[in-house]
Amino acid sequence: MDESMTKRSKRLFGVLNGTLMKAKKSSDRKSEAEKRREELEAKLAEKLRKDKEELSAEVQELWEQKQTALRIKREEEDGRREARSRDFQRDQKRNIINFLQTKAHPAIHYLPKNHNARTLELLTAGKREMALRTEADAKAMSDVATGDDAAEAEVGASMEVDQMET
Repeated sequence: MDESMTKRSKRLFGVLNGTLMKAKKSSDRKSEAEKRREELEAKLAEKLRKDKEELSAEVQELWEQKQTALRIKREEEDGRREARSRDFQRDQKRNIINFLQTKAHPAIHYLPKNHNARTLELLTAGKREMALRTEADAKAMSDVATGDDAAEAEVGASMEVDQMET
């Protein structure tokens, strides 16, 4: 039985070896096909990566354009809001110029029924002071319109003082 087992083992080994050789040859042929497939997949992956980058860049550009448009719109709205605020403050000053005000804080504006010399003098002084302030504010605002940074700081300080007084 030893001899028959050895022959059988050799035969099975030969069959197995032949099968492995066939598989090796076919895998070599497949590897060429696989190489072509891998090259194709690499090209497709590269194309996909480029497409993603282009799309990402396009999305980023659109987002930046949208943000720029929003920023411009916000700046325009801020400008209109500031103009309305300046107009309101100017109108408010124009309205209170005819009233006397106390020196207490917050100031109380009043109009006496009958003026005497002192109230007329205070009213005239107040109108003169308000006219000077209005001129200074107008000059400062024109300087701001021309882009003078020192004038912007002066206008900001002037507005703060006016708000504290009213």
